[in-house]
Amino acid sequence: MIISANELAGEFHKLRTETTFRKTYSSGYQDLDELFKLAKGYLGVVTGYPGSGKSEWLDAVLVNASIMHGWKTLYFSPENYPVQEHIAKLAEKIVGKWVKQFTETECKEVLARINDSFSWINIEDDLPSPKQILEKAKRKMEIGGLDCLVIDPWNGCSHARGREQREDEYLAEILTEISYFARRQNILVNIVAHPKSAMKDKTGKMPRCTVSDISGGAMWWNKVDYAFIAHRPDRTKNQIEIEAAKVKLKWMGQIGSVHLDYERKTGRFKCLSDKEYSIPVYHDCPF
Repeated sequence: MIISANELAGEFHKLRTETTFRKTYSSGYQDLDELFKLAKGYLGVVTGYPGSGKSEWLDAVLVNASIMHGWKTLYFSPENYPVQEHIAKLAEKIVGKWVKQFTETECKEVLARINDSFSWINIEDDLPSPKQILEKAKRKMEIGGLDCLVIDPWNGCSHARGREQREDEYLAEILTEISYFARRQNILVNIVAHPKSAMKDKTGKMPRCTVSDISGGAMWWNKVDYAFIAHRPDRTKNQIEIEAAKVKLKWMGQIGSVHLDYERKTGRFKCLSDKEYSIPVYHDCPF
């Protein structure tokens, strides 16, 4: 089917007049929002060397999204196994305490909030392929709605490519399928992908990785809409640098980087100019 511009005249004018078109969502961090905002219907990759804080940061953004925007997130996350440990990490971000310091009331209330906003694919079943993860995500949408799917990490999935199929050919095929799924279902899909191993420099520090350091890197760069790199320039400090290495469309933001402070006890982040490690305020906050 061929489409003409006149056939889409109504949709074209809505780009200018309706906020539901080109809708973006705050990350909950003002400095990041000045650089980029999130949008549903797109595919993102988050990368960084081990210990860079990429999963912690992504969790923090999605906790904020659940509070500010009512987002529901489905995780496939062998990186955060067992699930009860992941629940505890999310709960600590929300309550602002180490889990062992929760009161009974806080436990009950935060568990109810997490139950409403987050769910997990059981990794004790057979290890799913990316296509099977998408099928589970679609069922979750039909049952209770879904705004974001997280695959963390990419190498935790079952990847079975054809005998004659090269890795870049497989990536082109499967990332295209995931990207189309995100668009059709109007959800944000975030994939956490580890870079290939790197040597420390002469000072003993890890270099900054790039999207190209992910196995099959060129194809990742071609296929994703967002590319985020987590980096810790000085590992003696609880500080993380988030680089937006790719932001596909200009209304989503621009490339650049922002530093955030990290509080290890609660797993919370804050902008350098902020005084407290806090989460966005919502009207029925019980804490």
